[in-house]
Amino acid sequence: MELIIGLGNPGLEYKYTRHNIGFIILDKLAKDSGIKFRKDKISHSSLGKDIKNEIVLAKPETFMNLSGGAVSKLIKNYNINLNKLLIIYDDVDLDFGRIKFSFGSSSGGHKGVESVINSLKSKEFCRLRFGIGRNSRMDTSDFVLSRFRKEELGCLEKLIEDASQAAMFWHNFGIKKAMDKYN
Repeated sequence: MELIIGLGNPGLEYKYTRHNIGFIILDKLAKDSGIKFRKDKISHSSLGKDIKNEIVLAKPETFMNLSGGAVSKLIKNYNINLNKLLIIYDDVDLDFGRIKFSFGSSSGGHKGVESVINSLKSKEFCRLRFGIGRNSRMDTSDFVLSRFRKEELGCLEKLIEDASQAAMFWHNFGIKKAMDKYN
């Protein structure tokens, strides 16, 4: 069984923000795979399962900076080895739309990933980072909570599709081949 988790913030006010790109990519992956999400009170997450393909999709319903608690519960509930965990999240240090796989790296200053590392007491898990770029005129915390600009929306759907397909490639072929293909 593999666990793919998209990071984001719950609530309509955050739904289409840059910080919620993990949720947005997971929604696309679920739609393409015919997976429906349901609330799970034990893990404080929205879950979708594809038993045939041995995938669990999860969107923690905690706020981004507290994602680690939900991730830890999911790991325990599904008895997932950390190398079978993929976390999808936004990255201000990557150009807009660029995706990059990594394994075992630091949080890079991302508070949600830092929460996951602290809760798991390990950084040995797979990540799919989606570049949201940086805006030098805005505070980073304001920028990640902003919505995508009009000119970005034109290509965003294709970029989300690409990231969703990359996550499935990871599921089918593993982190090394995913890094070779997408990085």
